[in-house]
Formats: sequence, C-alpha cells, structure tokens
Amino acid sequence: MRAWIAFIALVVMAGSAAGQTGSRHFSGEVTSRAPRVSFQIQIEAGQVVTLTTASDELDTVLTLNGPNGRQLAMNDDAQPGVLTSRIVQVARETGNYTAIVSGYNGARGQFDLDVSFGAGGDLSSEARVLHEENVTLNRQRPEARYPVDLSAGDIFVATTLALTPNLDTTLTLLDSSGTIVATSDDRGDGTLNSQIIYQAAAAGHYELVAGTYNSAGAGQFALSLALDPRAHAPFNFAAVEGVEIARHEGSLGATQPALEFPVRLEAGQTLYALSEATSGDLDTVLTLSDPDGFPVAINDDRGDGSLNSAFAYTATAAGAYTLELSRYQASN
Repeated sequence: MRAWIAFIALVVMAGSAAGQTGSRHFSGEVTSRAPRVSFQIQIEAGQVVTLTTASDELDTVLTLNGPNGRQLAMNDDAQPGVLTSRIVQVARETGNYTAIVSGYNGARGQFDLDVSFGAGGDLSSEARVLHEENVTLNRQRPEARYPVDLSAGDIFVATTLALTPNLDTTLTLLDSSGTIVATSDDRGDGTLNSQIIYQAAAAGHYELVAGTYNSAGAGQFALSLALDPRAHAPFNFAAVEGVEIARHEGSLGATQPALEFPVRLEAGQTLYALSEATSGDLDTVLTLSDPDGFPVAINDDRGDGSLNSAFAYTATAAGAYTLELSRYQASN
C-alpha cells in the first residue's frame, strides 16, 4: 500500500523558543491471617472508576463488589505478563462499593491500590470537567462529535477509556475552520486509549471527534472533556513561525522506501522539519545529515500521539545538508 506524505521545512533564526475527580491511594498487606483486604469506596451513579494494584512482591487478584455485596468485576492480571490487577467499571447506582485485594493461589505480600475517578483519572485537583459520557460506536455510528469553546490559554484535556476489551480509540480536535490542531491514537501508556492535551493560542470554537482506528472498531468507551491548568501540553508543532523554504509531497512504499531533500543552511540558522502522513498507516522517520554525511538530527514519533515526525536543528556550520524521509519498519 502506498501512502502520500506532505513535507514542510522552515528556516528560522535561533532564539528562545462534575462529580468527584482525581484519585485515592490505599496500601495494605495480604497475610495468612488476612488473605483478603477490603476497602470502602463511595461512587456516584454513572461515574467511571478505575482501580489498579501495584506490588513488587505480590501477584494480586482484585475484586469489586457493589453496594448490595454482589461481585461486579474481578481481575487477576491487568495484561499478559503483568501480575498486577486492573478494573474499569461504570457505576450503575450511587453507593458504597467494596474493593478487595487478595493473592493469587494464596500468595502473600504488600501492595498499593490506586482508585481514579472519571475517564480522565489523571486530571489534577484544579481541573474542571466539561463533559463525561459513555460512548458506543459501531458501523451505524462510527464517530461522535462534541463542540468545545476555549478561551486563550485554556489547556483542554480529552481522554478515552475503553470499556470494551481491545477497543482502539482515536481523538481529533478541529478548529473553527475544520483544520486538525491535535490528534491522538494511542496515548503512550501501553493501552489503546487516547488523550489530547491542547493549549489554545486564541479563543475560539473547536470540535472534538471521537472514533476508532481506521473507523473499524465497535464497542463502548468512557469519554472525558476537561480544562486542567496543571496539565502539560505537548509542543505545538502548528504554532512554529518562520519562512517556509520548501514543501514536498510524495509517496513511500516497497519500491520507494526513502526520499532525500537537499537543504542549504547558514551557521546559526535553525531548520524546522515536519512530516505528515496523509494516507495509509505510514510511520515516518526524519533524518538530517551534515555536509560530511553524518546524522545530526533524527526523529521517529514527535510525541503528539501521531506517528508523524518533526525536529528543530540549529546549524553549527554553513553547508549543504541532506534531509531524508523514510518509513519505520517498512510501514506504508
């Protein structure tokens, strides 16, 4: 499969560049006298709660019982090869729930239990939740859209939390003109959940699009939209200012695994290079080599939740540099 890419190079002069949220933490020890350790947790109806154990010595088993004492969920290993446990549950009623930690096959040891409320469980105590919803997507409804009004300087945080196993969610934030300003497939924590952290440069109307990878998924996930002044927004690649010196479009595939572009730089100039995949599942890699052919800058994923690449490099010497655009592990 071939994929089209867009390449932008800039040269600039070097210079200075509702409900409870948050979490609770518990600790305990499973012993021969106390093989099951219980914790009481108050949860509101409709709220998403995530319970996660941590231990260096104990293979935990985690159980969550409802207000009526009936078991709602149980988990041994959070994922294959991981001996800690994790439960994500949507409360059907308000009440006092019970989390129970025990050891697998009679194991004993100390543990920690972290309880996060809401799909955006990592929000700070200063966060203001704008909207929370459990979303169901399928062939008839491949995406869901939400209007968002932001003021200048607002840090907007959108987070998904899959309730259906192996659901691969995506998030895209559009500005008032329909231009994509932020996107996220996998948030980088080992899950298939998504998260956008975006700081608005100017007040305006935005739209968040929640979907699944390649629009092929079906299932349910919790969605959280919030403003969090403590959240750390990634570098905004779209906000870089400078004189555009080149723009290229092309394709990478089995017959054309890499493209090269000559770039003339003066000492002290900063080159900003950005690649954007426009189709397929292309994972780009950008490499800059100096006039002697030695690599001086390289980037695979630029850290904004996409597989696109970007870097900034300030030339120490004048000369003819070479920028190479390639594909990671034969992606297309």
